[in-house]
Amino acid sequence: MLSGGLDSAVALFWARAEGYALLPLSIEFTGRPARELEAAGAVTRAAGAGPLEKMPLPFVRLAHELPSYKAPKRPVPYGYIPLRNLLFYTLAAYHADANGARYVVGGQLLEDAQDFPDASQKYFGEMNGLIARSTDGWSPSGPPEVKLPLSGLKKEDVVRMGVKLGVPFELTWSCWLDGEEPCGTCASCKDRREAFEKAGVSDTAAPPTRA
Repeated sequence: MLSGGLDSAVALFWARAEGYALLPLSIEFTGRPARELEAAGAVTRAAGAGPLEKMPLPFVRLAHELPSYKAPKRPVPYGYIPLRNLLFYTLAAYHADANGARYVVGGQLLEDAQDFPDASQKYFGEMNGLIARSTDGWSPSGPPEVKLPLSGLKKEDVVRMGVKLGVPFELTWSCWLDGEEPCGTCASCKDRREAFEKAGVSDTAAPPTRA
């Protein structure tokens, strides 16, 4: 599962270091920055993997674009999509099963579970149970299983892991906006900047500091 952002890139290089054959998959939805998809392709090539499989879901939109979220009961994170991980990982599990892949690797972090209801280790444990009951074991490789190598880590720890794995951070894209360079002001850009600062690592893809 490759978005083109920092976390999924580290998860990809982790899987490569573990010796897995890689089948990168990127899911396209309405409102996703085009630069992010470009980054997914660049990271795939850098990992010596691919080709990158692209799965378009034009009917899926960010929550703030949906009629029922025009007046939410509480603030909704910008990148929130209702049932996102249920949709995305179910499709990824189908893709894995169809290609005889044993695992679906994702880049969810420890902090994600604080903001999103479908990002906890408990949630994915339940999802693995559903996936196992949904395939009936016909595939010789067995039912696909979701693996989350970063789920116990904070973002700064992921940066440190990425350095050890040789992840080309300069190819990744974390910004929610398209442009020549990241905006530096959206929540995703701020989270990335803070993670690199805490890790004591220079981010070669960072935009100039703005007032």
